[in-house]
Amino acid sequence: MRAALQSGNAATAELEELRGILEAERAQSASMGERAAQLEADAGALREGLAAKDADLLARAEASAGLEQSLGEAREAAEKAQNKYKRAVAKGKEIDAERKKLAAEVDALKAGAGQQGEASAAAAAEASELRDALADAQGKAEALSSELTELRAAVEGGEAAKDEVAAL
Repeated sequence: MRAALQSGNAATAELEELRGILEAERAQSASMGERAAQLEADAGALREGLAAKDADLLARAEASAGLEQSLGEAREAAEKAQNKYKRAVAKGKEIDAERKKLAAEVDALKAGAGQQGEASAAAAAEASELRDALADAQGKAEALSSELTELRAAVEGGEAAKDEVAAL
């Protein structure tokens, strides 16, 4: 009987030990479940963060495409303004050359009239016409000079806009 009692006590002790091990395993299992739930929550947050980053990158790509288009338009406008500026400069040079030529003719007529003592009516009329042509040429030169100034401002504005768009 004693042997059976001792054997029962040993079995009870072993059972208690197994219960302790089982409780430890259950606690560890619960802890692992909590950790798994936390990892799943973290993974969900990461997915949301990645989706937000993707949306941000898409928005930036669209904005970049818009900026590239604006830059292209600004370059085209600057090129057109620069070409117009070059044409205006060339026209201004032509008008200036014509003005100088007319001024030389007027001076020659004045000198010729002074040497002859009196100017003929035709020479006076021609001199008057030349003066009028000179005044007209000077008016055109001033108008072109003003247009040239405006074109310079437009070119500078276009280049500034181009630089501004490029900086973005």
